Amino acid sequence: MGVMTDRLSLFKDKRVLITGHTGFKGSWLSRIFAMAGAELAGYALPAEELSMYRLCKQDSILKSYEGDVRDFSHLRSIVNDFSPEYIFHLAAQPLVLEGYSYPRETYETNFMGTVNLLECIRRGRGFRSVVLITTDKVYREQKNACREDDALDGFDPYSNSKSCAELAAACYRRSFAMSAPISTARAGNTLGGGDFAANRILPDCMRALLKGETVQVRHPYSVRPYLYVLDTLCAYISIAVRQAEQIELAGAYNVAPGAEIIQTGVLVEKVCREWGEGRSSVSSMPDAWHETERLQLNNEKIRNSLHWRPHYSIDDAVRETVAWTKAWQCGEDMALFTDRQIRAYLESAAK
Repeated sequence: MGVMTDRLSLFKDKRVLITGHTGFKGSWLSRIFAMAGAELAGYALPAEELSMYRLCKQDSILKSYEGDVRDFSHLRSIVNDFSPEYIFHLAAQPLVLEGYSYPRETYETNFMGTVNLLECIRRGRGFRSVVLITTDKVYREQKNACREDDALDGFDPYSNSKSCAELAAACYRRSFAMSAPISTARAGNTLGGGDFAANRILPDCMRALLKGETVQVRHPYSVRPYLYVLDTLCAYISIAVRQAEQIELAGAYNVAPGAEIIQTGVLVEKVCREWGEGRSSVSSMPDAWHETERLQLNNEKIRNSLHWRPHYSIDDAVRETVAWTKAWQCGEDMALFTDRQIRAYLESAAK
């Protein structure tokens, strides 16, 4: 058994709450914990009609509570009723372009939604570990790889709302005797099957390739720290387990591949080649909104403190994402297919 398998075994029969469980990463995380034997609940807005949540029939593996993290009273009632031991806070408005279109709603969800959850924890008891998910975009723009103690000041409304969530978490940690260790995870761009979000690079690629269309890229020369979804989620789980064992490990963590960063256009070319079938045309498209040109995170803290590292390369992530999409296209049982990908990943990580 590997380190990750050992860490997952600790969740058997434990109560785990995931906010944002109907989203892309929330759906994958739910399947991981269901396989681990956790007692699982989720709190989120209703799933989109076309979503991994619905394709994998996730209602069968957890208690699903529909709600908005901006609704403090409802959120608190669910937290109190379920009495989770572990909380993973993924509920968010997760898109940069949506943040430009709906800035107030983005701040309400990403900042005040996080504050609402922190209040639930402050007023509650029985929690063992809490992980709040933010983004690699929380930092003030700089040329070097960002470290956890660098200045927070995300450029756009989405990124800045996540910076505010980071500041709120740090404030609650130092101001109150919280009933559980709380960490934030600053994850890079996550790749994997089942992501159907608009204006996100791999879902846009999949939609174009399924239609036999040219893949259009807003910023082909932008550089991002791409990670496979299971690498990202196993980092979240590692944070939760280790800070429960050693409360002094609670804090902020970059979740990133380290040196393996590539241009977005190169990623798209890899996707087109993996997809095959003669579709490999990529073009740039104009974009009125600012996005950071180069984003890189230093991952030494999580590697050294928690002994986490990514196990899949970008090529592996592309292969798995294309395989998931083609399986869905062919009408396979996506719950079974997803579980097979999880088991294969855990076996690889154990070597």
